[in-house]
Order: sequence, then structure tokens, then C-alpha cells
Amino acid sequence: MVLGDLHLEVGFLIDALTTMMMLVVTFVSLMVHIYTIGYMHEDPGYQRFFSYISLFTFSMLMLVMSNNFLQLFFGWEAVGLVSYLLIGFWYTKETAIYANLKAFLVNRVGDFGFILGIGLVLAHFGSLDYATVFAKAPSLARETITLWPGTQWMLMTVIGILLFIGAMGKSAQFPLHVWLPDSMEGPTPISALIHAATMVTAGISWSRACRRCLNCPTWPSASSWSSARLPRCSWAFSAWCRTTSSAWWRIPRCRSWAT
Repeated sequence: MVLGDLHLEVGFLIDALTTMMMLVVTFVSLMVHIYTIGYMHEDPGYQRFFSYISLFTFSMLMLVMSNNFLQLFFGWEAVGLVSYLLIGFWYTKETAIYANLKAFLVNRVGDFGFILGIGLVLAHFGSLDYATVFAKAPSLARETITLWPGTQWMLMTVIGILLFIGAMGKSAQFPLHVWLPDSMEGPTPISALIHAATMVTAGISWSRACRRCLNCPTWPSASSWSSARLPRCSWAFSAWCRTTSSAWWRIPRCRSWAT
């Protein structure tokens, strides 16, 4: 698709990190499908559940294999939508309806920051393609923007923060972690396996790839707090919750953001 000088294409980027995530997604999905055959055998929504997890797998693969921000955002939102459907799969339970609505709303907070970051990328780089954006990043390392009168912010710092907010929502990092414990309201295959092994790690894998590629002078200092200190806060908070909650098994263990 061509919109003026903007070319929007569907493409795939396969590198070592993408390959690892593809293996994780497809292997976990295969195990979930096999386990679900017996687990959901007598459930009246048997066919519906299989259609949901198949769509979830497709969305995850689109997310991790994309080579541009627009396609990434499509997979990002599709994963959020299917997650909403799966958490509320047993929609006759009031707790399931509350849990999927909570997950949907919390992820919208993260996605709002994510789409603002993508908008800034398009406005200043003139493209949404990874290769083009990452190639131009060093030349725009010292560029500043005005968020409000009298205040100058480094462009790369603002973009990094906004994109990271999106990853925080999907990866359930503090303070956007509150939706993950309630995802246990969904069937066990989705709450214990897919959320733990694929969607929650998607934001982490994308952040690592983005941080490595946006290797400009301002990026390491701008992202050092978000990539190192924030996860430690999440670990400490999660550990505290697991020691004080009467339902400690519902408190998720935080994921590693090692760089």
C-alpha cells in the first residue's frame, strides 16, 4: 500500500532472536493443542477454544516475525484481543468477565503509549520499516522535540519510553502487571502456558531487539532505568505478593529482562 511517500508492506524479518521466539511460540502452541484435546473434551466450547488458540498462535507469529512497526502493531493488538476472548472463555462466570475486562483495559493503557511511539517514529523517520528506522537512528540521536512549551526532550528518549510502555503492558511489568493474576480465570492451557511462555515474553523479546538496534548515544542512558531497574521493582513486588497473599499461586513470577 502506498500513501503519498509512505510505503506500507507486509514482510518478515528472520534473525536469531526471531527464530528463537518462533520456536518457543510454535512448540508451546503444539503442547497446548495436544493437552487441550483431553482437557476440554467435555466442554461445550471445545471447537471455539481451538479456534481461539489457533488465532492466538497466528497473531503471535505475526508479532515476532514482522519487519515493520505497522505489522507489529497488528499482531500486538490481535494478541490482546484473543487474550481478552480466552480469559473470558467461560463467560457465564462473573469473575471471568471481570478478569478479561481488566486485562483488556490495562493493556489499552500500554497500547496507547505504544501507538504514540509508532506515530513519533513515522513523523520523524518517514518510514515504519525496521531497517530504515534503525539505519536513520544514529543521525537523529541528538534531535530534540518540545512536548510542552519551554521543555526540550531527546527524541530517542521519548520514543523509547513510549514503546517501552507498550511492552510493559504485554509483559505485565509493574505497574501494568495487575491483569496477569486474573488471567487464571481462563482455562488452564491458556492461563498457565500461553500467557506464561509466549505473550508475556513477546514484549521482552521485542524490547531487547529494539534496544540492540537503536544503539545511538542517548539510548543506553535513556533505557537503563527501564531495562534494568524497573524489572527489579517488579521482582521485589511479585515476591512480596507471593509471601503475603492467601492465593499465592495466582501471583505470577516476573520475567527476566536480561540484556
